[in-house]
Amino acid sequence: APRGSYLQGVALANAADFYIHIGELEKAAGFFRQSISINKNDFHSISGLGTIAMKNDRNYGLASTLFNLVKSNYKLPDPLFKFYQLAQSRQDKRQEIWYAEQFAAAASLPVYGKMYTKYLVEIYTGILNKPELAEKVAREELENRLTPQTAAWYSWALFSNKKPGQAEKIYKKYVSGKPLEGFELYYMGDLMAGLKKAYTAEEFYKAADKNKFDLSPAMISKLDSR
Repeated sequence: APRGSYLQGVALANAADFYIHIGELEKAAGFFRQSISINKNDFHSISGLGTIAMKNDRNYGLASTLFNLVKSNYKLPDPLFKFYQLAQSRQDKRQEIWYAEQFAAAASLPVYGKMYTKYLVEIYTGILNKPELAEKVAREELENRLTPQTAAWYSWALFSNKKPGQAEKIYKKYVSGKPLEGFELYYMGDLMAGLKKAYTAEEFYKAADKNKFDLSPAMISKLDSR
């Protein structure tokens, strides 16, 4: 594609991501479709449409088709994470574990550096139940760059690994009162609930709810059923 149309496609896909982030999925889908019409190999946008089909329309067949299309053309671990989310949507535990393991193995390869820490924290503190690995990857990320986000991942990983005192210390020092995204807000809600601070937990869940389409299906269900 000529450079101008390539850049136009990138702009459309970025706009679509923004609309997903604020929960305007119809607009997001429209921008993803426009981007694909410019570049039929725009796998980011194809995956985006699959995500909307999965999370919003519960059209799991379409989501699976789109994710498979991406997976067959895309070497990064991202499609494996989408299949983990799809299995979670379908409440197929066996598939969820299988894809989580596949993703974790791929995402942990040295070639990707620390690209996937956030997702590994989710998988290790969740379906794979390996909180010690979550703590390890989160600590390595924190040593690499200390931000409210990475501190939140580490705090949650510590709590999951039965270290509530350390978790609370990290939270108070680096996370409390700082701006966070949906993912961190959700887990800080879980952390506060675990520390028996129900009011603060609810405040975090309320904030996470505003960006809930950034989250995995089980998290969205939990927020919806509060």
